[in-house]
Amino acid sequence: MALRSWLKDRKKELILEKIIEHMQKVLETIHEFERATGFFVLEKESELAYKVYERVLHLEHEADIMRRDILGDISKSDMGSKMREDMMTITKRIDNVADEADQAARRIMRISPEKISALGDDVLKCINKLVQKTVDTTKLLYKLLKDLPESTLEEIYKATDQIQEHEHQCDKLHSKIYEKINRHESIDINPFIAIQISQFIDLIENISNKIEDVSDYIELLKTIE
Repeated sequence: MALRSWLKDRKKELILEKIIEHMQKVLETIHEFERATGFFVLEKESELAYKVYERVLHLEHEADIMRRDILGDISKSDMGSKMREDMMTITKRIDNVADEADQAARRIMRISPEKISALGDDVLKCINKLVQKTVDTTKLLYKLLKDLPESTLEEIYKATDQIQEHEHQCDKLHSKIYEKINRHESIDINPFIAIQISQFIDLIENISNKIEDVSDYIELLKTIE
């Protein structure tokens, strides 16, 4: 069933509105993650960063509550089983975006600022650039979902192509960070701390991967015919 037909029922339209609100909460989560990381890696304001990271955890929890509410609405709706499955999958994949930011925030909050600073300003600027590109990618997904009811199939493909290109740029930045770290001869970090830093960097990159997962599923559905 095409999305245009599906939205003729106001109750089903309300479910889509809730999904878009959920996506907005996820975008807010990623925005706060960007703010916190900027405070932590660029401005060396760790105490302020920790407060904002705590807000990231709070926002992710709110997104989780919204996800459960949406899944409940979908399960009680009279939509067909295939559409129900598709809407549940999209909702869960959207929530995965916030989950990655939550896990990245938890990881960096366990690392002392001195260990992060030891990576050097060149690496830290690259990490911050990756986070900023991740925010841009999240905005593209939010716009795709918000415009979805009125979008043509061609417009959907164009939007998903943009997301894929942004995800590719995130991949390149991710690789660049490790290249810079590997060339850094003066880093002296406990191996266990090094693993946590590596996990933090990987989790940031995973945010854009999860965004692409949502985008790919929407593209696969060909929801507007």
